[in-house]
Amino acid sequence: MKPAFRLSSFSLLLLASVASPQAQSPSVIKRLDGSTITTAEAEQFAKATLEREHVTGAQIAVVQGERLVWSAAFGLRGRDPELPMDRETTTWAASITKSVFATYLMRLVERGEFDLDVPVAKQLAQPLDHYDAYKHAGSAIV
Repeated sequence: MKPAFRLSSFSLLLLASVASPQAQSPSVIKRLDGSTITTAEAEQFAKATLEREHVTGAQIAVVQGERLVWSAAFGLRGRDPELPMDRETTTWAASITKSVFATYLMRLVERGEFDLDVPVAKQLAQPLDHYDAYKHAGSAIV
């Protein structure tokens, strides 16, 4: 019998800085504390962490402002046959988007662009039912 995946392939999104869309060298990542790390250092850190934690495969992306500054894929997406993980591999992200959205939202609050004490509908540029995504969702959105 072949051993099962210890951990299935997973995706990880690292938000290095949601707020500042500064131009960065493609080989440098600005951290939230203002320090920097090279993409080579980020790759070394990722490889060591994934190996230590016995992660079968991972995709990592760093977004600063509205720009993707680094992304990489590591390990395998499948074992029988062995298929490498790559940046185009579609993976199951489970509930990771909840924490990503919460981080983004709180950065908007810090910048004064969103008020947690005011209903969302009152902060929109137009009524909710004027947005195409809402219209096409039909009655699934309550």
